[in-house]
Amino acid sequence: MLRLAVCDDDEFVVEQVESYIEKLKDISIVYEVYFSAEEFYSHMLELDFDVYFLDIEIATASGIQLAEKIRQVNQYALIIFMTSYPKYVTDVFDVNTFDFIVKPVTFEKFKKVVDKVSNYIFVSKTNFVFMHNKNQYALPYQNIIYIEKIKRKAYIHTNSEHMYECNITMEEILEQLSTGMFAKINRSCIVNLSMVDEIIRDEIHLINGETLYIARDYKMLVKEKHLNYFMNTT
Repeated sequence: MLRLAVCDDDEFVVEQVESYIEKLKDISIVYEVYFSAEEFYSHMLELDFDVYFLDIEIATASGIQLAEKIRQVNQYALIIFMTSYPKYVTDVFDVNTFDFIVKPVTFEKFKKVVDKVSNYIFVSKTNFVFMHNKNQYALPYQNIIYIEKIKRKAYIHTNSEHMYECNITMEEILEQLSTGMFAKINRSCIVNLSMVDEIIRDEIHLINGETLYIARDYKMLVKEKHLNYFMNTT
């Protein structure tokens, strides 16, 4: 199910989008519409959508301002701008915009973006998605060996020997990763259980030859999760 919000002060555009949603029979969508920035802000803390369609120019606020508010409470929501002014397109990417639609919003344009959103959400269920230097990456779970946090940075070690870095909290990392495939082994490190060769006392020996340290408080849970993972995949 796709959760979608629309905010545009043009009733005609909103009605168009609603009619397009009803035409999309192959995708289950629940949605809400907002006709002003004030109405949107009044429900701000209640909003929990996968994707937001925002008019870039609303009477009392810009769509970019709305997007900044969304980013304060939801880093991963997909934001799509609808605009009659292509000159603004370069500005919208400052708030990690997923896509944009140049008005008029036709059914073909809308469906193309919704299909793109659906595919992205499907991919994100089996990929670790993150931003770095305004670029978006999606790493398949099976390519990740472990992720370590050092101060504000997260370093993602992969089986291609390439290491990625991004600014993301440990909570945000854990929220994304499959709980059955990954285990937190100390306060600053999460390991892919499929990459574990063996666990000896307080050490994890990885298949790439590296050794990681398991903190005492995590040892029992890590061993249990590793055993469960092994039993469920063999």
